[in-house]
This record gives sequence, C-alpha cells and structure tokens, in this order.
Amino acid sequence: MRQLTNFQAFLIAPLFGPLLYTIIVLLLPDKSAKSADLGMWVIAYIFLVMISYLLSAIIGYPLIKIFGKNPIIVTSMSTLLGIIIYFLMMYGISGENEFMSLKNEYVIYIILGGSFGFANSMLFCKLTGITRHSS
Repeated sequence: MRQLTNFQAFLIAPLFGPLLYTIIVLLLPDKSAKSADLGMWVIAYIFLVMISYLLSAIIGYPLIKIFGKNPIIVTSMSTLLGIIIYFLMMYGISGENEFMSLKNEYVIYIILGGSFGFANSMLFCKLTGITRHSS
C-alpha cells in the first residue's frame, strides 16, 4: 500500500472513529439506538466527524510532531486523550450536576472514547507508514 503524506492521512483518519462508533451502536442489542431515523444518524455522524477533525487538528497533529515515528506513544496518547475528551464531552451533554451520578456510565465512556482515539491514530499510523520499525 502506498504511504500517504501527513496531510492526506489527516483528511482520511478522522472519519474512521465516528464510522466505527456508528457500526458498534448499530450492532448493540439496544433497540432504542437503532430506532432513530436516518436523518438523526446523519446529523449525529456529521457532529462526530466535526469533533473528530477538530480534535485531530488540535491534539493529533501536535502529537505527531512531538512523538514523530513512535506509533506506540502516539496511539497510547491518542487513546488516553480520547477517553478524557469523550468523558468530558458526554458529562457536559448529560447536564448532570453531580460528577458521581455518572459512575454507571464510566465504562461505556472509557470504551467509546478510547475507541475513537485508538481507531483514528492507528489508521493514521497505518496510512503514513509509521510503524515500530520506521525509526
């Protein structure tokens, strides 16, 4: 596979996290998420893609510049930051007044946020040829 430039990979990689999220939600047994109409899914996907591009520009690009060709550090940092940002975003959207009232949803936030960061950074590393052996 031909390696892409950082710019080309930044155009493609942020689409993967939201796509993965959509597929995961559709595969879950929860019928309430599947019952949303197509328009709602499109709006949700567009929102997630915008957030993904914004975070890739603000956080992902500096990570690549700082850590360069080390995919383990880039992916680990992206996963951790994905967890933190997704958690804070969902906490803000939920409108809960007490931080501890969300304790039942912590695991879901960790999985989804980590999946976003991990998926986007792994795809970016794959597209640009950043591997353990590309020092």
